[in-house]
Amino acid sequence: STAIEDEDLASISQLPNLRYLNLVGTKVTDKSISTLSSMKALQEVYLWDSKVTPAGAKRLRQAAPSLKVIHR
Repeated sequence: STAIEDEDLASISQLPNLRYLNLVGTKVTDKSISTLSSMKALQEVYLWDSKVTPAGAKRLRQAAPSLKVIHR
């Protein structure tokens, strides 16, 4: 429940050892799917109550099959 938006993930994505990312209650949208899928160390991302749609979560799962995506 922070003010994080899609643009803010650019700097977060530069953290090479980030394994878990909680984006619950943020303004992150489907625009961030490519950024999230490019984060190679990321193991889990929590997206419920964000602006990511079910279709966006599905695309993320397809783009990063080893990433655990928790959405709604």
